[in-house]
Amino acid sequence: MSTMITKDSRCNEYQRRIFTAMNFISEHAKDNLSLEDIARSAHFSKYHFHRLFKAFAGETVADFTRRTRLEKAANQLVLDASINITDLALEFGFSSAQNFTKQFTKQFGQPPSFFKHRGNHEGSLAILQNNIERPQPDGINFSDSQLSVELVNRPAFNLAYTRFLGPYHSDSTLAYIAQLQEILKATQTELTKPIGIAWDNPEITETTRCRYDIGVEWSSTFALPELLHIQSFPASTCAVYQCEITNGDLEKPWMI
Repeated sequence: MSTMITKDSRCNEYQRRIFTAMNFISEHAKDNLSLEDIARSAHFSKYHFHRLFKAFAGETVADFTRRTRLEKAANQLVLDASINITDLALEFGFSSAQNFTKQFTKQFGQPPSFFKHRGNHEGSLAILQNNIERPQPDGINFSDSQLSVELVNRPAFNLAYTRFLGPYHSDSTLAYIAQLQEILKATQTELTKPIGIAWDNPEITETTRCRYDIGVEWSSTFALPELLHIQSFPASTCAVYQCEITNGDLEKPWMI
C-alpha cells in the first residue's frame, strides 16, 4: 500500500523543508554530515529539527542517514563485487570496515564480504532481496540487446512536485498521477508531461520506504499550489531510453 505524505496547511511548509533535508542527505551520502549541516539545509535550528524530522519521515535523522548510506553502498557492491570493502566503508562515511560490516549485516542479513565471493549482479541481488518481501515482476530480460540508450543534454528546470511513499507499480503510479491532476486543477494547469523522480532502488530499499516524486516543470510566474513543493535541477546530461508503459506499470522499465 502506498502513502501520499500530506498535512494540513499549517504543516505544509515543514513538510517541504523535511523533503529538502531528505534530498540533501541522499545527495551527500558520502559526506560527513552533522545534524547541524542537515538542519541548515532545511532552514531549521538543530534543536527543533530532530523531532520534526522523525514526525514527518517516520525515522530519526541518524537512522535515515545510516540507511541511505547502506543502501547506496549496497547498490555499488551489487554492481561491482570486486570493490574493496574498506574503501567502500570509508567512502560512505563509516568509521571503519568493521563498523560498516556490522551495520550492513544488520540491514541485509549478510556481510558485504559475502558478495565479493559471488561476483555477479543477480546472485548478490537475490540475497539482498531475501530480507525484503516484495513480488517480483515477470518477463524481465536484463540482457536485452535491443535496448537503445542515448545521451541527452537537459537544461536546468524547476519541478513542482508532490511526494509519495510506496511501491513503484501500476496501481500506485496511476493513483499518483490522478492526485497530481487534482492538485493542478486549482491552477488550471494541464498535466501533459509529468516527470517522475524515483529516489530509491526498489530492489534494495523496503517498499514502504521507496520515495517517488511526481510533478511538472514549473515557471516562477505562476503561484504554486499549496500541496506542491519545488525542486531545482541543474543542467545535466541524462541517459535516456524510450519505452511504452501499460497501465502505469513503472516496475518493469525500472528493472531494465
